[in-house]
Formats: sequence, C-alpha cells, structure tokens
Amino acid sequence: MKKHFKNNKKSNLNILFKAIIFSILLFTMTIVNAQKTKLKVGDRVPYFSLYDQNGNEFNTKDYIGEKAIVLFFLSER
Repeated sequence: MKKHFKNNKKSNLNILFKAIIFSILLFTMTIVNAQKTKLKVGDRVPYFSLYDQNGNEFNTKDYIGEKAIVLFFLSER
C-alpha cells in the first residue's frame, strides 16, 4: 500500500511539474506574440472576442465595415 502511494505521489508531482512548465511556455509565447502584434494608429483591429461585465459576448467581426472605438480599463481586482 505504501509503495502504491509513493508511486501515485511521484506521478502527481510529475503531472504538476509538466503543467507548470506548459503554463510558463504558454505565457512566454503569449508575451512574445503580443510584442509582435503592436497596433499603430490606422491599423485594422485584429479579430478577437471577449465578454463584458454583463456576460454579453463582444466580437470584432460583428463590427466589420463600421467605425467603432474599443475602450479597455484594467481593474485592480
């Protein structure tokens, strides 16, 4: 029973370690990609979707051909 517990514990730590490494790689790739896609005045908005404070989806594809302003406020939660 103790041997099975040790193997299970090692397996869980191995999975946790892989998840942490994957998260770090994903975060790094996101930052590198974000630095490559800096927008300048007059650039077209890239396609993205997000949810507002009421849970309604906002999608930039819904505003193709229209003029729109996107305001983003970073909350300190």
